[in-house]
Amino acid sequence: MRQQWIQDLIDKIDIADLFRQDGHSISSSGKVNCPFHHDEKPSCQIYDDGFYCFGCGKGGSAIDYVMLRDSVSFWEAFKTLCAMYDHPLPDISPAKAKEAQKAKAEADKVFSMLKDAFLEFNANLTPQDRQYLHSRGLTDETIDRELIGYASNQSSLANIVKKYPPSELQKTGLFFVSKNGSLTEFYQRRFVFPYWRNGQIVYSIGRLETDVSSEIAQLPDWNQGKYIKQLTHSKKHPYVSECIQNVLWNTDNARRFSTGVIAEGIIDGLLFKQEMTP
Repeated sequence: MRQQWIQDLIDKIDIADLFRQDGHSISSSGKVNCPFHHDEKPSCQIYDDGFYCFGCGKGGSAIDYVMLRDSVSFWEAFKTLCAMYDHPLPDISPAKAKEAQKAKAEADKVFSMLKDAFLEFNANLTPQDRQYLHSRGLTDETIDRELIGYASNQSSLANIVKKYPPSELQKTGLFFVSKNGSLTEFYQRRFVFPYWRNGQIVYSIGRLETDVSSEIAQLPDWNQGKYIKQLTHSKKHPYVSECIQNVLWNTDNARRFSTGVIAEGIIDGLLFKQEMTP
């Protein structure tokens, strides 16, 4: 997803400490007043390797934080953090640095669309949908913090379809694209679970709303699996951005601990994360 020399620096930084160095007070649940807009109540969530403000929509990794804070380019923010954390500057050419900046710009755009999509999925949850998630052990706090949502077999993403052109939306991996260029939503009749990394949603998985075999048999073949994962870039789906990759859920969190638990499914993993979150 990211070039390794970028990820190596991000892995070294505790973004909560970076916020605290700048004088921001973080609650036990990771909430902080957003430094990028007038925030009367803490709207910004600090994750293990990133941040996201539910008020103004700004977020990302430590590099994004410094870019916003100092109004500088990606490369300038990268050099600032290397100096702060005694991290060696990589031996790369200007052309490679420019290539990385271009790839980051596309990824940021795609991940921003994914964030908008999951805000919409989350807003689609009915009381009955939440009751199902509650029956699996998930709290409303977890549901809303993680932006777990629901995709119907209608137009679940009507708002972002109006907001972005099809040529951009097709890059997200949330749509099938027909030969005539029309878009069909990939997730239908599914609870959807995003994968977070560095304060951004980078991938997702959807669970079918029913376990009744007779109902499942009525669905299209592509939609019959109990779980399906977001589309990625391939010969079959060349329109999906290369930044959308089949990553492991919560790996950015796991590396900060010496021991851990490998869960069978994402809901089990979320329950462990919920238990460990203050």
